[in-house]
Amino acid sequence: MRPFLQKIRSILIPRSSQRELFVLRARLWLQNLQSLTGPGFGDWIRNNEPDAAELERQGKVSAAPRNAPWISLLLPVRTADMIHLPDVLKSIFNQSCSGWELVLLAPDALKTEIQVQIDGYAKHNSPIKLVCVASEVNLGAALKNALTASRAELIALLTRPVRLAPFALFEIAAADASVPHSDLFYSDEDSLDPSGSRRIHPVFKPAFSIDILRGRNYLGSFLILRNKPAAWLSWEPSGITYDDFFDLILRSVESARAVTHIPQILFHQIPAAADPAVPLLRERTPQVVSDHLTRLNIPGSARESQLPGLTRVDYSIQDQPKVSILIPNQDHSSDLARCIDSILTRSSYQNFEILILENNSQSPETFQLYQYLTRRDPRIRLLTFNEKPFNFSRINNFGAAQADGSLLLFLNNDMEVITPNWLEIMLGNALRPEVGAVGVKLIYPYGLIQHAGIVAGLGVVASHYFVGRSSHDTGYQFNLVTPQNLSAVTGACILVRKINFELVSGFDDRYGLGYGDIDLCLKLRNKGFLIVWTPYAELIHRESITRGYEDDPEKMQRFYREAGLLRTEWQALIEAGDPYYNPNLTLKKGDFSIQSGKCNLAPRTLPGLGRWIN
Repeated sequence: MRPFLQKIRSILIPRSSQRELFVLRARLWLQNLQSLTGPGFGDWIRNNEPDAAELERQGKVSAAPRNAPWISLLLPVRTADMIHLPDVLKSIFNQSCSGWELVLLAPDALKTEIQVQIDGYAKHNSPIKLVCVASEVNLGAALKNALTASRAELIALLTRPVRLAPFALFEIAAADASVPHSDLFYSDEDSLDPSGSRRIHPVFKPAFSIDILRGRNYLGSFLILRNKPAAWLSWEPSGITYDDFFDLILRSVESARAVTHIPQILFHQIPAAADPAVPLLRERTPQVVSDHLTRLNIPGSARESQLPGLTRVDYSIQDQPKVSILIPNQDHSSDLARCIDSILTRSSYQNFEILILENNSQSPETFQLYQYLTRRDPRIRLLTFNEKPFNFSRINNFGAAQADGSLLLFLNNDMEVITPNWLEIMLGNALRPEVGAVGVKLIYPYGLIQHAGIVAGLGVVASHYFVGRSSHDTGYQFNLVTPQNLSAVTGACILVRKINFELVSGFDDRYGLGYGDIDLCLKLRNKGFLIVWTPYAELIHRESITRGYEDDPEKMQRFYREAGLLRTEWQALIEAGDPYYNPNLTLKKGDFSIQSGKCNLAPRTLPGLGRWIN
């Protein structure tokens, strides 16, 4: 490297930071190498899907006669779908489970061709109905009529041609039996290669997350709805486009008592037809989401995201509530000065106060800074809490008790604001009645991710995922660029309504340095609130990359004690598995790679939106 370039590099990135960055990149390279050379999707299929003997057993178990079909499969058929119809029909009639009916909706022009195909299954026990309409334009209205007229307990909607796994309906029946109050079921999926013979690109989904759903329809092309006509009476499809189906899904979850995720691959995406007439365009998606917010009386609007296929929701703020920003500090005057200066000079939202929680500082420079800051802006207050040893939970509880704001923002002193409207973004989410806490995207100074969410059960007991990825990475199924619901977010930057903070008695002071933030989030979730992480608000977190290693006896003892406490307190959740992290993914590292061994495939049910609006 040329001397002048080396000099510039040393100025931009201190030598100690260069070492930390090198260590991180080396660690990530090794992790990627292990994920590439380790067992993969084929092993997962062999270890987790039923063999021929099990499929035969399923058929015998489900062979009991029924008075009426328990599930009705509705399949709209467009001209462009005809090439795939034989494959779809074969997968339906090969189900290990009986007692279902199939309703095909098609334009008159396809009647003869479709009738020839279904005649081949005339001897099958399950009834087949063919409903024809004048043209494809009328398929949306026909689908609504079929939904309304169905007398089945459940309705399976195939929004586009897919190949069902032979055990799909059996697993749906089992899930329905275990969660009879659930009003919507969905599953994981994969795709078929162009030849249709090899399965690729598995998509392992989280449990129900309304914040992900508003950004994109992650539920997929095969959905099972409880037969509740009231949910779609007001649905007025213009056709059977992506937007029409998305509108139906949102209307369904709005009144759902519960939504169940079946963590098994129950369908395979068939390669799209070459015909450009296949109506998958998302022309009205932002309006569909905005209408959904209006029906729920949620102040906000939707617009197209910068990334294709994604929608961004902007939640509005009413009455400009006051935010109390609580920042514990012990010396580190340069970090604190940078943090507060970024808040004061870059924040577009101005109704806040800053409470500096002083804890046993020694440097005269620190107290000079305090004097300067409190004179600089009357919204800055200094509170002293000199208890030893330092206890993250106690000092923040102390500050919360003296805060004037109706919302509490707990913030580390080594933060730096990037996004000017960060407070508006966090507030818009925190003021939603169903939300308990809000976290944001935190980035190391080098442009790498420090925090994008926490998984309960990852690592020792709970940990961040995708640490060290580029801040421009889209993540696994867009989870680095889409707001989502999680089990926990980091206390380094977390916004909580004060009334909710007090409802769960604040931070538990048994967590002196670590895991108190995770415990707080889990307590809020236990009260029925959602935890929201948003990528739209970004801050720099100057935490040392290698700081996470507890490498002296005292730190190790504290680390394992608090980790053990969290595991004991939340044992049921950790053993059952974080619902927002698919059980088919590994817990050994936070890169969303496949756990190829035997997995816990029990259905995961979370409350629907019905609890908030009914």
